[in-house]
Amino acid sequence: MALEIGCWDDPQKVYEQPACLFALSKNLRGKLEIQKSQKRGCDEPACSSLRWMTTLDAEISAFACDDPKVVSLDGLLHVRQLAFAFAGAESADRGLHSGDFEWQTPAG
Repeated sequence: MALEIGCWDDPQKVYEQPACLFALSKNLRGKLEIQKSQKRGCDEPACSSLRWMTTLDAEISAFACDDPKVVSLDGLLHVRQLAFAFAGAESADRGLHSGDFEWQTPAG
């Protein structure tokens, strides 16, 4: 059975798609560099949002609750464009992120 790779953003697809799921919990150690930072906001409704454009280089290693079947996902993660939009003016606020990444594993 081939697993479709992509974003499961369709509830019906999540419910119907045949797939095996395994516990995945990884440690990341590396460097996040902020390339650009700005605050954006609106008058109506009044809001403020911190925005970052960053790069990330990190080593990925197994955490204690990793399923043995996902150890092969350890490796290196390189993100050349990682954008953050925070729900407030501080980086500790919740938000969303999007990035273009390359994940290198021993499996290839």
